[in-house]
Formats: sequence, C-alpha cells, structure tokens
Amino acid sequence: MRRIARAVDVAEDETGLQLAVYVGPTSEDPRAQARAMLHELGHDLSPAVLILVAPERRHLQIVTSPAAQHRLTDRQAALVAASMAASFAVGDYVGGICTGVAMIAQYAGPPPDDWQPEREMPDVLSGYAAARPDAERTAPAGS
Repeated sequence: MRRIARAVDVAEDETGLQLAVYVGPTSEDPRAQARAMLHELGHDLSPAVLILVAPERRHLQIVTSPAAQHRLTDRQAALVAASMAASFAVGDYVGGICTGVAMIAQYAGPPPDDWQPEREMPDVLSGYAAARPDAERTAPAGS
C-alpha cells in the first residue's frame, strides 16, 4: 500500500486534486458507494477523485467530484479504467492502481493559477464502512 500512497501523493502534488484509492469489499452498487465515500470524506464539492477497486467482485469505479469533472472527463476516466483493468487481468493490482493514478495526473495537468490547497483526504482507504450499507459509519482507515 505504500507504493500506492506514494503514487497518490505525487499525483496530488502535480495536479492539486485530492485523490483516494479504496481497495476492499463493495456494496451492490459500487458507483453509488464510491460517491457516498467521497461525500463522507467531505470532498464531494472540492476537486477530488476516488478510485474504488474490489478485486473479489471485479469492480472498478473512478468517480470525480463536480469540481474535478472538467479536469478528468468521463472518456479519460474510461481510458484510465481500461488500463487498470488490463493490469488487474494479469494479477498486478498495485501496478494497475499506480498506473491509473499516474494517468489521472497526466490527464488532469497542473493545478489552475488560482489553486488553493484543499484539506487532505486519506490516500488509501481499506475496510471502509460504506462498503456495508447497513454498517455504522466510522472513520476511514488512515493513509
């Protein structure tokens, strides 16, 4: 997980976006889960991207906050997801995630001139309560 956290730190420094990667179990609707996680982290309105990976269910979601959608389009996110899925297919989850994070940084580019740092979001999330719709909400695992 350190390699993933380092990739996220580099991408955040290069883009000014807040990024987080969640690896773990998912609900029946992984897209809704990823959006809920972004909201619960308090970054649904700031420029942020969340990558959700559920190896056991073969789910991959990349969601952006409204403030980041112009920096990472749906088409670009689909290209990132395709690249990540190719790595996942050969069992390289860490490499696929790191490549995906680097691609997001490349597509997003540098922060705008008027960029102000946002509150830091955890880089890597695991065992997050949002994976279980009936679970009591708790703080995410640290970065």
